[in-house]
Amino acid sequence: MENNLVVKKNPLVNARYKLNPLELKIILSVVGMIDKDDSDFWTYQIKAKDLADDYKDVKRSCRSLMQKVFEIDTGDGWIMMSWFSSIEYKHKSGLIQCHFDPKLKPYLLQLKDNFTAYTLKSVLPMRSSYSIRIYELLKQYEAIGSRVFNLDELLQILQVPKSYHVWRDFNKRVLEPAEKEINRHSDIKISYQPVKTGRKITAINFRIAPNLKKLPLKQYIARVRAECVGKTLLRTTDKETGKKIELSVSEKGYLYNKLDPHWKITHKRAQEIWQLMQDNEVCFEYIAE
Repeated sequence: MENNLVVKKNPLVNARYKLNPLELKIILSVVGMIDKDDSDFWTYQIKAKDLADDYKDVKRSCRSLMQKVFEIDTGDGWIMMSWFSSIEYKHKSGLIQCHFDPKLKPYLLQLKDNFTAYTLKSVLPMRSSYSIRIYELLKQYEAIGSRVFNLDELLQILQVPKSYHVWRDFNKRVLEPAEKEINRHSDIKISYQPVKTGRKITAINFRIAPNLKKLPLKQYIARVRAECVGKTLLRTTDKETGKKIELSVSEKGYLYNKLDPHWKITHKRAQEIWQLMQDNEVCFEYIAE
């Protein structure tokens, strides 16, 4: 389940709603079951025990979801809807059956553009619903590398209670925990800087970069080969020969030693060095932990 792909139309990502972490994970787990070629919604089934240890928590969250309405900006107005038209539970099988509201079809089915996609494993370990929502909002802009939110706009999207609207509280209770959880668990790294108008904080500038440590090694190698040809990648010592090495990657994608054009390396050692570089996020400009 954790490798299922969650795909949402961006207006749905930017919608205004507030859910607790379990409610949000129920929705995302079911969205992750939708196939990219589906032309209509199916009945989606998930085991209650896969959502939480306590069945009562699951039932409570399902009841709460059926009572919550959220709002999407349509460009020329808005639409309000519920996530599910019904949720059923079977005691014998322990399965929860979910039926999406039909009005969600344009936002979840056969998406060709203007959508955000990520794997469930990026968000399932997160304990804060704010972390998951902020992750989605920033994942949407990963290719751009930054996103600026008007502070009031972000408060509305996240449906932050008024008790957290003071910057000190919003930063401590929402932004700082979200930054830590996103950087620890997801496939992106973020940092943020408040923007002032006069003395008042009116916006937040988020920086977004790939979290290389979460990429499969093959994907990391492909990025280095595509973006870092000729650059010095790593200075180290060859443990087999004791020679100093100043590593780079050739136009053909091979590792070579700038200090010794005749330097040779075994495939096993090359893989170890690639892994070392990934662990140290070599070659790219990344946000510090």
